[in-house]
Amino acid sequence: MTKTPSPGSPEAVKLGCRCPVMDNHHGAGYMGIRGVYVYSGNCTLHNVSRDYEEQDITTMETMKTEDLADIADIDLEADDQYLDEQCRMIELLTGSKALAKACVDDPFDYAMKLRTGEVIAFSGAQVLNREWVHLRLKPMDQQPKENQIAYPADRGVDVRLSDIVWVMDAPLGS
Repeated sequence: MTKTPSPGSPEAVKLGCRCPVMDNHHGAGYMGIRGVYVYSGNCTLHNVSRDYEEQDITTMETMKTEDLADIADIDLEADDQYLDEQCRMIELLTGSKALAKACVDDPFDYAMKLRTGEVIAFSGAQVLNREWVHLRLKPMDQQPKENQIAYPADRGVDVRLSDIVWVMDAPLGS
């Protein structure tokens, strides 16, 4: 039996796949996560249109968490508190609920410690790829006084995910 190529992969496109190529990183998976894909409702090769007839599914924002879990073969916990699919995908990618919340929530207070010892106060984040995240930093006068980063970084800073020791939501309480 021949295995169906991954959505968005060159092999799948040659066979008529209409799933998003860029979103699926040319078949590598959504945000580079192997096994997690964005499907198109009108893709005859992957035919996941069961509840989405004639509807193009090009972003995860159009799906419910349960639908995403079913399509992506993800086993979500019954008490999963994340109703936002992007938050769940980011948590799977980064391994941090606090960092995932910082990526999808309104600006709030977060703190992070880097492997090199710096502690950073930030108000939001954006995952750039499987290795990097961009942080929107708090002003320099709101940064921790000890283990402070060297520069104000008014436009934010990109941090390698592997250099993060911990992430905290509401470090001073909510």
